[in-house]
Amino acid sequence: MMKATIYGEDEIVTGVEVIDNANIEHDIQVERDGSIYAHQQDGYPDIAANRTNEGNELVNQARRYARYHVYQERGYEAFPWDENLPQIETVGKAIEELSAEEFEQYFGEFYEAVSGPVSGKGSISLNEFSAALDREVSAYYVDVFLNEEDQIAATSDAHPIIINEDWETEITTPTEHAGRVPDARIELVPIPVPTIDQFQTIVYHQTQCQIRDYYIVMGEEPPQEYRVLGFGKYKFAVKYRDDQLPMYEDYTRLDADIPGYSFGLDLGENPELEDQVKSLLSSFTGG
Repeated sequence: MMKATIYGEDEIVTGVEVIDNANIEHDIQVERDGSIYAHQQDGYPDIAANRTNEGNELVNQARRYARYHVYQERGYEAFPWDENLPQIETVGKAIEELSAEEFEQYFGEFYEAVSGPVSGKGSISLNEFSAALDREVSAYYVDVFLNEEDQIAATSDAHPIIINEDWETEITTPTEHAGRVPDARIELVPIPVPTIDQFQTIVYHQTQCQIRDYYIVMGEEPPQEYRVLGFGKYKFAVKYRDDQLPMYEDYTRLDADIPGYSFGLDLGENPELEDQVKSLLSSFTGG
């Protein structure tokens, strides 16, 4: 288990001592916006290129845990914009509470992008669906903006995630609305969902998977309500499939046998759809 202690604070940074899961001590200074002002440790090479992949990941886990500890102890939302735990949770609740008409207004285009090959058809075989996809597109994303009442105010256009040399920059670059960055980004691999009502359940579930991801990649087990299986953040899903990062299970697989984790997605009395969703989300292969 990760451990952290705040040892000092000024108007710019909060100093955090973190003990990572390899029992290495880190001295991390976190700015109010989550930027890392300074990071010192003696357990891994100072230059990232000289570390093993696992060593780099343990360093990144310590940084994420330091941000989380600052949030927990001081209330500063010191997260990168697309990893902001309280905002992702708030967006998830807002999506869950949308009426069917409101959900279609804000997420209809995203639904067409993700489920395009089966929109309005009701069912399709996995082979037909796979053949209909643009094979360069690994997933799609849409950015979500809230108003002052924490309700959905706007969504961006649906964008494809295409694996090329710029993919990591693309998926961490926010779109803007009214001069502000999004409150969350929803990312989904193409899934054959016959109706937009069922898609709303899947989009809400995706926010729960994102929250799960953040705990996992800061070296912690998530709270019980977020121990669900499914596709969360694309950049973290890639890590779960990386043979050089054995510290991670593959939480994207809906058929994964991970103690304490479950499907956690209620698609109603539709076993055919559930099987299709499991198969498609479990087939994610990353970049």
